[in-house]
Order: sequence, then C-alpha cells, then structure tokens
Amino acid sequence: MTFAAQVARLTQAEVTLLYVLNYPGGSAFDTMMSEYEDPSKNKYVQEVLKDVNEVFQKYEISKTFKDVKVVKKIQIGNPFTNISDEISQNKTDLVVIGTSGLGNARNNNLIGSNTEKVVRRASCPVISVKEDIDLKKLKSIVFPTTFEKESDSMALFLKDFSKMIKAEVKMVFINTPAYFKTQHMIEKAYEKYVTKNKIKDFFFMVYNELTEEKGILHYSADIDADMIALATHGRKGLAHLFAGSIAEDLTRHTKRTLLTLKTWN
Repeated sequence: MTFAAQVARLTQAEVTLLYVLNYPGGSAFDTMMSEYEDPSKNKYVQEVLKDVNEVFQKYEISKTFKDVKVVKKIQIGNPFTNISDEISQNKTDLVVIGTSGLGNARNNNLIGSNTEKVVRRASCPVISVKEDIDLKKLKSIVFPTTFEKESDSMALFLKDFSKMIKAEVKMVFINTPAYFKTQHMIEKAYEKYVTKNKIKDFFFMVYNELTEEKGILHYSADIDADMIALATHGRKGLAHLFAGSIAEDLTRHTKRTLLTLKTWN
C-alpha cells in the first residue's frame, strides 16, 4: 500500500482501497453455510470483513496515506469480476495489486490466479507487487520490446512515468532461436521505433536467450532491475491457450515489481 500511496501523492490522485472477499459458496469457508444464505450474515464472513475494515482504518490514518484522499471499499463476490467492475465504472488510471494475500497462505493460489487475470485483461496499467515497495528505491525499469506497434502505448507511458519517479528505462530486445534476427535487422528496427515514439533517454541492448521469458528474467537479474514493464496482448480463448502469456508467467515467476499494459484484445 505504501507504493500506491506514494504514486497517488506524486500525481495528486485518489486511492481506492478495495478488498474483495471471495464467495464461491459455503464449502470455501468449511462451515455449514447454506448455498442460498446471505453471506453478509455468516459469522465467518462478518469476522473477516471486520478485520479488513480495521486494517483499512489503520492505513487510512497512518503516515503512509498522509495528504492522500482514500476511499475504502470492502465487497463480497468474485475478486476478478469486482476488480474489473471497479476499473470500468470508475475509469481507473492505475491498478496496484498484490500477488499474495494478507498472511493467508491458503488463499495465495487464488489471489495469484486473480492477479494474472487482472494483468491480462485490465484496460489500464497494472502494477503487481510481491511485497510493498518504496517508490523512491525504484530506479531501473526493464522494458522488453520487439518494436511492434502494440508496445507503443507502453513506451509512451514509460516516458512520462520514468521521468515522474526519476528511474532509468532499459529497453531490451530478447533475441531467441525461434524468432532470431540479425544485429543489422534489430538496429534498423530500433532506430525506426525510437524515432516514431520520440524516445531519447532509454538505454538499449540486445539479449540472447532460448525463450523470451527466460531472457526477461535473466536480463532483469543481471542488472538487478527494480521493475519489469511489459505490454500484454490480453489474449483469450484459443489464441491465449496456444500463444500463452508472458505477462502471466512473469507474474508467477518474478520477484520483481511488474508493470503491464494491455494493448489489444
């Protein structure tokens, strides 16, 4: 939450603290809850929501959110659906989402799954964090690109975002055996790309690896990057099944903060 508060303070934005208690049915809580029972009347649910509200109240009055307008929302339902509705209805500019719960290991897989869905489908930039981070310590951002027009929106976003937080963007082309390009081809594509997007301050290099995901992970580790910024296609159906999603894989496998931006459906 520290990260979200710092971004909000820097941009004079409002922060919505959203907690969604997943409610698929009584079996999820190991109780005798009826399938048709009002979840808000269940003792377990009431206790969880009370605890969450207390946590939110502590954050709201803490130094973390000093001078930041905070809106608290605690809901019962499907996390991905509720988050998506919040983004759509309130025209959210940025989502900051955790990849694990508040100490509840039993729900970590569920939370991780919903984070991956938000990363793939959200219409605004999404920053997924493994643990709360200090914005002041975010100094290097890895930006993998193949110079396709679908990554233009991320490049434009990073130009402003990196200046705002005073971080260096390290643009990298992952050259793999499956989609190998010569140095001359890459340099020509790079020159065209930076000219089109008016990029002046991004560092650039070519990194050779067997797969794009391994290349991104290994390069980020080599330079000890603080964040990885990746344009995601938001694929679904067969296209997503066969092509897979590097963004989702990175959500699961990297310990670094991940910034994603969906480019097209």
